[in-house]
Amino acid sequence: MMYARLIMLTIRPDDHTSAEDFAGLLSSEMEKLPGYQSATYFCDKRYGEYAVLCLWEGEEEAVIAGRLLCSKIEAATAGKAISVPASKLYEVFEPASLRREPQTQDEREPAPQAQPASQQHSQDRGDLRREGTRVQSANGVWGAELQAL
Repeated sequence: MMYARLIMLTIRPDDHTSAEDFAGLLSSEMEKLPGYQSATYFCDKRYGEYAVLCLWEGEEEAVIAGRLLCSKIEAATAGKAISVPASKLYEVFEPASLRREPQTQDEREPAPQAQPASQQHSQDRGDLRREGTRVQSANGVWGAELQAL
């Protein structure tokens, strides 16, 4: 599961140089941290509002990064910032309506191999594993959705 960390900072509207320093500091620090994926910087120069949205491989990495980066930003922008850095953590999700369906045979999962009924029955009785909220038997035949554990 991916996580997004949004870090925002307000500086004097005429001090774009400090914003460049802020971005440079963040870039070099984030690239050193485990789980870092990418960062997008954006601003509203009229109000001196600057922000970065960075993606992390996991929640723990995003939480640790937020604490570390905010303290570094606060120290680096002391006397230049109008506000202390604000940070918020978000879980990244892909809406079902935007999910891309496999377009080629190579992108599709192979169909399970058919087995004689006697072998299938014996395998279905054991070795069930949970995948999300569905149960899959050892031979790849999907079972009913689990309602609660």
